[in-house]
Amino acid sequence: MTAIGILILVAVLLYYFYSNDPSDKENIYLSCTFKDFTGLDCPGCGGQRSVHHLLHFEWAEAFRYNAFFVLLTPYLAILFYYEIRRMFWKIPKPRNFLTSNKMLWIFLISLLVFGIIRNLPFYPFTLLATPS
Repeated sequence: MTAIGILILVAVLLYYFYSNDPSDKENIYLSCTFKDFTGLDCPGCGGQRSVHHLLHFEWAEAFRYNAFFVLLTPYLAILFYYEIRRMFWKIPKPRNFLTSNKMLWIFLISLLVFGIIRNLPFYPFTLLATPS
């Protein structure tokens, strides 16, 4: 039952992200607390707008808002697929590099590096900052 609830929640969120542009201030979206306090982009800044553009197949716009998330999307899709198989058909996640602790560390270090370089104030790193 929990699995069905999670799938329904994901479907509702995807529909909301598809139907409502986060750039429109009339829509309800969360703002980034880190950016509100520091003025710097966190690694997730622009993620909501990136999801919106991905759902509309606007790859360049999605990449412009959060390149890390766009590059990470195929990996997240694979992990989501493994979880669906596990929840519904009791097929265990495969033990491979994609599900290993090494991959988790690579992800965390990459996230940290992305969070730092997207705030560097010179070209080409300024291209990674979220558009205003």
